[in-house]
Amino acid sequence: MSFYLNVPFVTQLGIGAEIGKHHGRDDPTGCWYASLCMVGFYFEAGPRLGNPELFKRPLDKLKHGTDVGHFPIGGDAELKMMQNEGLEEVPEPADKKWKNWQLAKMLKEYGPLMMSWWAPGAHVSVVIGIDSEANEVIYHDPENAPNSRMSLNNFNSKLMWGNRALMRKKGKPHQG
Repeated sequence: MSFYLNVPFVTQLGIGAEIGKHHGRDDPTGCWYASLCMVGFYFEAGPRLGNPELFKRPLDKLKHGTDVGHFPIGGDAELKMMQNEGLEEVPEPADKKWKNWQLAKMLKEYGPLMMSWWAPGAHVSVVIGIDSEANEVIYHDPENAPNSRMSLNNFNSKLMWGNRALMRKKGKPHQG
């Protein structure tokens, strides 16, 4: 079963570059926040709360002297972000191998999924579709790579199993 969601793409790189003559900024540890925005914007427009305490890290100075960036997320900070945004961990299959039909069913019922994976370092992206014919997972990578694809085998081998590998909006399935 193939399935695709039309999820708005949000990048963590070049933020604000499209506004007038401003120079964009990168948020190298902001993949989780950009991914959170994509999941949230699928359901409703508007700003995301995330975890405001993590937007404090002086990563770099822009020409105008502004400190920017997010701390990486995990542990209690991640739990707070999940509570603030109404997210829940997706129960993992016992064999740690998602199947196309399982992911397609979950996307159809719950919407886009935040995924924590090794890319090669710890990274967060958003699963937006399944191409069963090609045996591929379709995802938005906030490092300026919308509609990216990887094989299902690669997806299963790169997920951060046991570490909230997939998260979805809380609640009952919204579609049948």
